[in-house]
Amino acid sequence: MKQALRTWWVGIFLTLRSLTRGNIGTTVMTIFLMAMIFVNLIFLSSIINGLVETANRQVINGLTGEILVEAPSGETYISQAAEVEKQLRLVHNVQQVSPRVNFSAELEYNNEQGSYRGVAIHPSKESEVTVLAQNVVEGRFLRPDDTNAIVLGVQIAGGEGVMMEVYSLKGAQVGDTVTMRYTNGLEKKYEVVGIVNMNFVQADNQFFISQEEYYSLFPQLKDQVSEFAIKLTQGTSLQPVVDDMKNLDFSLNVRTWKDTAGLVKSFTSSFDIVNFIVSISAIIVAGITIFIIMYVDVVNRRRQIGILRAIGIAESSIAISYVLRALLYAFIGIVIGMYLFTFVVTPTFVRMPLQLPVGDVSVVIDNSIMYIRALALLLVSFLGAYIPIQRALRMHIIDAIWGE
Repeated sequence: MKQALRTWWVGIFLTLRSLTRGNIGTTVMTIFLMAMIFVNLIFLSSIINGLVETANRQVINGLTGEILVEAPSGETYISQAAEVEKQLRLVHNVQQVSPRVNFSAELEYNNEQGSYRGVAIHPSKESEVTVLAQNVVEGRFLRPDDTNAIVLGVQIAGGEGVMMEVYSLKGAQVGDTVTMRYTNGLEKKYEVVGIVNMNFVQADNQFFISQEEYYSLFPQLKDQVSEFAIKLTQGTSLQPVVDDMKNLDFSLNVRTWKDTAGLVKSFTSSFDIVNFIVSISAIIVAGITIFIIMYVDVVNRRRQIGILRAIGIAESSIAISYVLRALLYAFIGIVIGMYLFTFVVTPTFVRMPLQLPVGDVSVVIDNSIMYIRALALLLVSFLGAYIPIQRALRMHIIDAIWGE
């Protein structure tokens, strides 16, 4: 026991002497490199996490709500819509319900035309479930009594910088008139009262009219809707609510936003795989980098190590001193890296997010992931120091001293 304590104390002493008598510039640069390695370990993962979170949030806030209730299998519409809506609102943890009627129509503006997805909504109810009304960049959102008004997604309106400009109306603006041709041949002109830009292609490639207008044109569909978008109270688990809705006496098709995400779900799953691969690669690169740093240090101090062994310092004490120094470099680098990421990187991306087709993407990292990366860096630091020093200690003392 006394021998083990003595070994550790000698190792700690050698570590402190190495730090206090070593080159301060080299020490600072090594710690700074560790900090950059740690930031690199979490940066790309945080970008991917931010991308996935943004895509998920856009699906919920711009397309489906948290739960989407659709017509029974084999049917186009949900009958007795008012009664169904009433029953849905009574389900525990349901906060808001927005009825919708989906349809396709052809829009024409200045000899530009295209077929697009339309949604007839109750504007005030829709605004309680999604954030479409909050993302009107020109004009205003619909009012419940609007009958000759239309709100276009920015990908339909078109204009400078629009991703799907080739398929758009090439610059329709608020105040312009567009001609709509319904699938039954009915044709009517509408005034563009607003343009919505969610920065999400799927949400921005649709247009909206009021249900008041739609039912006036198709009175036979009164009290029928295509779907209900549901918003739940914050923190509610989805599956129990889905089960309660399925137990209602309407044979409804009830799905969570994850079930309806489709394309978004596929690419977020792909990004999860990429995130895992990148994380493993970053850890391996970090381990190799640390190994090189410590290997060069051991080679340069090989004669000193031989002298320490010659005067009776235990090899285990020498090994402990190098491992402790590497772990100390890594620990201080991790602390600095966490500080840089939290107070420099994150605020920068909040102010200037990446503008991608799924929306404005910032960095997102869980504390648990950050701690796991920190432990991984400490582990590879240990191995990066332990392997070179063990190889050096296997050399004959004379060879180490004379550098042969």
